[in-house]
Amino acid sequence: MSMKRALVTSVFLSLGTLTSGASLTSAHAEDPIDVAAVQISDEAGVLGADQAEVRQALDRFFDRTGLQLYVVYVPTFDDLTGEEWAARTSEKSGLGRGDVLLVVATKDRAYGYDADNQTFTADDLETVDRTRILPALRNDEFARAAIEAADGYGDIAEDDGLPWGWLVFAGVLVLAAGAFAVHRIRRRFEQSHHVLDEHGNPVDPAALLDIKELEEVANRALVAVDDALLTSNDELRHAEAEHRRPQTDGFRRTVDQGRSSMREAFRLSQQLDDSPSMPDQERRRTASRIIAICEDVDRSLDAQVEAFDALRDLDNRVPQVLDGLVVRADDLAASRPTGRAERLMTAAMEQIERGRKALADDEPKNAIVHTRTAEEAVAQAATLLEDQPNKRSEVDRYITTHRAAVRAPARTRLSEASRILSAGNKAEAERLIDAARTAAKSDVAAWKGRQETRGDRRRSPNVETLVLGGILVKPIGRNGLGGIGSLFGGSTHGGGSGEPYGGSQRPGSTRTPGSFGGTRTRGRRGGGGRF
Repeated sequence: MSMKRALVTSVFLSLGTLTSGASLTSAHAEDPIDVAAVQISDEAGVLGADQAEVRQALDRFFDRTGLQLYVVYVPTFDDLTGEEWAARTSEKSGLGRGDVLLVVATKDRAYGYDADNQTFTADDLETVDRTRILPALRNDEFARAAIEAADGYGDIAEDDGLPWGWLVFAGVLVLAAGAFAVHRIRRRFEQSHHVLDEHGNPVDPAALLDIKELEEVANRALVAVDDALLTSNDELRHAEAEHRRPQTDGFRRTVDQGRSSMREAFRLSQQLDDSPSMPDQERRRTASRIIAICEDVDRSLDAQVEAFDALRDLDNRVPQVLDGLVVRADDLAASRPTGRAERLMTAAMEQIERGRKALADDEPKNAIVHTRTAEEAVAQAATLLEDQPNKRSEVDRYITTHRAAVRAPARTRLSEASRILSAGNKAEAERLIDAARTAAKSDVAAWKGRQETRGDRRRSPNVETLVLGGILVKPIGRNGLGGIGSLFGGSTHGGGSGEPYGGSQRPGSTRTPGSFGGTRTRGRRGGGGRF
């Protein structure tokens, strides 16, 4: 089983009270169990006659998706969180990339889930959690929680399709009353359109958005996929340092081709910015083309994930990687880093220690999470300590190392500056480089202001440094990027450093290190919380 799962926790305050007379301390503690041979385990005795209905839902999920959902009910997770109990149970059971696990502790009023496949993003899991599982658990409808999970995951699996997800899950379908009867067709995007009018005729989803909304989706798509490329390139460089070229050449071609495609997407974005009087139909075509390019790049990265994970084999190499990071960190310390580089080195050493502790505690998946975080922190610190040959490179470094905050305009200007500079127009390139730097710094200042406004005292400065650099990431938006999900909703990717981060949308949510892959596959995640 792949252990490259990053875990994300969401803590929910119960809207009700604990069952009368229940005592958490007296509840029988249950160790993580092997569920491989028992798809439904009810040690808490809460399903009763409803177990048959749960079984039907799990069978229905398998028939729709080819994936298996396991459900476990116990009285308590003892001193573990729901996500920890789920992760350990999954590992003990040898569950793989075709499996999803939901666990519920009825006395603790806690739950967790764990998944390691490319069908669901962390945000997909969170959406099903928030809209289907949690409401049932809060009403003590334990069987319904499993049924809703099966149906919710099944809906997402069958609705895979990037452009549709970016447009519809964004929550921007503002339709005149009675104008459309919108039906979700439960099949993959390439088989059919997803929207029908009241006469049953296919409708282009983009046609349901006004131009401003469509261009906003395009801008968020640019940022999402550019971030995926940056993260993929970061981890690919580690792989290239570990392996000979023939083993990494295919991945390098994928990343380089993706970069080339994204330069075209940024060129089109600049056209939109430079041409406010462009006819509406042409603006719509241009924005749609940007989204299509982003989709192609995104899918190309996703297609390489399993092969890339197998090449790096972090499941079996964490101790060696950690030892190498210590050596690298000692070398960088000799340069006496200051400012952001110093903060990154401090965060890296903290993550190295956590990785070693996770190994000692026999938690290999968490060890990988901390190792990847430390690996990226050290690499980014090294980048900050390097001399840059020109102003364009300096701005590029600034955007790359502050990418959680930097939006599409700054990235567009810099990409266009590189193209124009290669064409020999130095004066225009300089203007665009200056514009990119100004926009990027403004984005970062605004981002920092939002963190201060949120004012979460639990926020660790080290974690904030890692998040700002795009090292710890959060899944796009809040409604799932099984397509380009809620691009009207947030920044980027993940969950799993083990520390709450104040910039998250909810208390206690955590982030995970990004890894090679597109927006669907940069993390194989679990989660949970309390109900």
